[in-house]
Amino acid sequence: MNELQTLAERLKWARTQNGQKVSQKELAEKSGMTQATINKLESGVYKSTSKIVAIAKALNVSVHWLDTGKGKPESSIENMTQLTRLEDTVRKLGLNDEEIKRVEKAALDEAMKIILEK
Repeated sequence: MNELQTLAERLKWARTQNGQKVSQKELAEKSGMTQATINKLESGVYKSTSKIVAIAKALNVSVHWLDTGKGKPESSIENMTQLTRLEDTVRKLGLNDEEIKRVEKAALDEAMKIILEK
């Protein structure tokens, strides 16, 4: 995996070569982004994204690997289980769409802080 130096390279590899063939459109739908944004990430126009956790989850790869290239691309089942529990908890709170977006943003912001501290 050392040859995958940039987010763009890792994203494209995870989308097309990691035992799956996911189109940019499918990834955009799964991660709550537009196809144009996925394209700009893969082409290197955008160097980073606050949606890295959503993208990693959609592609079933490690957030840390996708963001930094360090470690292995495989996603930890434990981490996915924790994300699923978080989603279930948020759903049970009976929040409206705007409140859910605020919770997601806060969770992603905290996740990025943790990742960047490593």
